Amino acid sequence: RLKLLTPANRKIYVGHGSTAAATSFTWADIGTSLQGHLNKASPSATADGLGEERLLYLRGKRTQEGGNFRLRNKLLGDIINSAVVFSGKPTATSASTGYASHSTFVATVNALNSGNGRTPAVFVGANDGMLHAFEATVGETTSGRELFGYIPSWMGPKLSALTAPDYINNHKSYVDGPPTVADALVSQSPDVWKTVLVSGTGAGGRCVFALDVTNPSAFNASKV
Repeated sequence: RLKLLTPANRKIYVGHGSTAAATSFTWADIGTSLQGHLNKASPSATADGLGEERLLYLRGKRTQEGGNFRLRNKLLGDIINSAVVFSGKPTATSASTGYASHSTFVATVNALNSGNGRTPAVFVGANDGMLHAFEATVGETTSGRELFGYIPSWMGPKLSALTAPDYINNHKSYVDGPPTVADALVSQSPDVWKTVLVSGTGAGGRCVFALDVTNPSAFNASKV
């Protein structure tokens, strides 16, 4: 069972599209451009000052549902054209043949979390504007909890639509493409390996994003 944390405790990041690759999805951190988008019910609407409340709604706050904002029957957005991708214990593969450094990378990852290795995770895109990562540790009570959410930068002008009371009749696509996860040699001299998630957003926009998910339980804005 998938579990979203309380709104204040969720780790959600948004692509910044300028100087920083990403920031925390909080009103203080997102910058004036995204604040401006969220302060409008639609790109052509007049600013209404509800931007911070829209952001909190997207984080999972429900107090304004049925009033200013759409009433939700669940917090996780619909999943249509994305796919669930699992990432667990890394192993040497044919793609790493000839790179002794990959074996060192595998050993380092398997030594994380006091030798228990990285937290297994499943990743999936949803039409709530986010790529979600969930813990996939078999037999643990924490399995299914959301590790993080990532909002690509080009979702910014579309996020307010998710709060509209008539959204159910005006559905939009957001993170609607299937992700891929693989170990990648991201630089050489010296060799640097990372486990990288790459995804488009399908009908949500003609762009791609890449995330460092080497250690998904330690994901932060610098991993974009």
